[in-house]
Amino acid sequence: MTTENTVSKTETLFGGTELVVSLKDGTSEIVKVIQLPVSKFIDFAKVIDDECEMVSLVCNKKKEWCDSLQIEAFELLVAECERINMDFFGRWLQRRINRQQRILPGTLPQSVLRTGAQK
Repeated sequence: MTTENTVSKTETLFGGTELVVSLKDGTSEIVKVIQLPVSKFIDFAKVIDDECEMVSLVCNKKKEWCDSLQIEAFELLVAECERINMDFFGRWLQRRINRQQRILPGTLPQSVLRTGAQK
């Protein structure tokens, strides 16, 4: 059983979790929120400040699809994207920051922001 902020072994085994989300037109859809592979972390870093892009990446949907979601469904997906991916992503990002600090001390803010700005 998972607690609110942890990823279960089953979610890791199956690469994410499925949710039923409500659309603005009154229908619902089953969506898989994936646990991103490490190879996608650089893409995740680029969209981290754009919730719609983040949901699109993690749910393998087009960005415009977010506009079809009811607000509550969108917020649920944002929360699940973060719950499933942020722990490991945060450790990956910290390792990256530590490497950059060792190579170029004092350049952290610019180098981290540069990653997010290059789409």
